[in-house]
Amino acid sequence: MVFQPGVYDLFVYQNADWSINVAWRINEFQVDPTSYKAAMTVRPDASSQQVIVFLSTENGRIDVKFLPGWLVLKLDAKTTGELPTNRFVYDLMVNDGSATWPMLRGRFVVRGGLTGGETPNLVSRGVDYA
Repeated sequence: MVFQPGVYDLFVYQNADWSINVAWRINEFQVDPTSYKAAMTVRPDASSQQVIVFLSTENGRIDVKFLPGWLVLKLDAKTTGELPTNRFVYDLMVNDGSATWPMLRGRFVVRGGLTGGETPNLVSRGVDYA
């Protein structure tokens, strides 16, 4: 069986936590991915050997959730702060223990964050603007 990956562009801001939930369904039926492994590699282009960032179930940057059948891709603010601003490409591969196939691919765009380092607590302090 040949799988064609979905195409979806991802956008990340430097110095900000980032995550995205990828819903996984086959013919409208929810898939239980909890026993699966997944890996995502970001590179400058498809022919490059350079890895910009690597996410996997092994390094904790991809979580699998049974309900509602999600893969959760995530990077912390420290990691996104170390990424160079540019347009890259990625693919997300999934393994069920017997086969590996592509799930998603697309552009991975890193945008420069205007606020760097530690951000202030943005919780309202009851400031009177009168």
